[in-house]
Amino acid sequence: MCEGHRLCNGGHRHVRLRLSQSVPGTRQVEQEMKTNPFIRPAKFDLKESSKPWPDNFTMWLRDLAKYPDELRNIIEAAQDERPIQNYIEENPVVLSLTLSAGHGRWVFPKPKLGSEYVPDFMLCGRDSRGFHWQVVELESPRFKVLTQKGEPTARLTHARHQIDQWRIWLRKNIQYAQNELGYIHLDEKFVGVIIIGRRHMLDQRFREYYRELSNDKVRIMSYDRLIDKVVEAAKLGKGR
Repeated sequence: MCEGHRLCNGGHRHVRLRLSQSVPGTRQVEQEMKTNPFIRPAKFDLKESSKPWPDNFTMWLRDLAKYPDELRNIIEAAQDERPIQNYIEENPVVLSLTLSAGHGRWVFPKPKLGSEYVPDFMLCGRDSRGFHWQVVELESPRFKVLTQKGEPTARLTHARHQIDQWRIWLRKNIQYAQNELGYIHLDEKFVGVIIIGRRHMLDQRFREYYRELSNDKVRIMSYDRLIDKVVEAAKLGKGR
């Protein structure tokens, strides 16, 4: 998203992380666990697993059957990224399926990095090695990744620039981000994720170059890839 990502008010707000009210928290998950035996894994302790951000916790071990068609319909009709962002804020489990961590997954919509930057989403996954972060930038499904000459479009370049700015901010403000904002283990080594365009919009001549655009620090994916992940998880009956 191009507008509204940089805030104009100077200075940091010295407050702890305010858990999002738009993300379904443990109350909704508890209700689903009571009514749907599929999502009650053996020896699962919801209260313990959802720490340290219970209101941002996503229950990916659940019946996901409704999400592929819903997400596909939203993307097909969207003129820009805003309807998709709204849908994911209401259904954060969809985005959590891009994570592979199996000990916990959390989704933070529009998190503030100080008073300067507001990414679309931050994701955190926990495994046996600890917490791992992704910061997500949504672009329009109607934007191309590459030009007719096979070069990165202005939209893609802008999205990558934003990710670079977030890294610089975290490098300078790591203690503030971790201790004041409460983002445990978040640092400039996060994985940046840009979701942009549709698969059919990519000229097959540039397929190999497109793959080279993703690396250990940045992943670029189409909205079709996001749909694929949701479909796969729905078929398996659980998030990967």
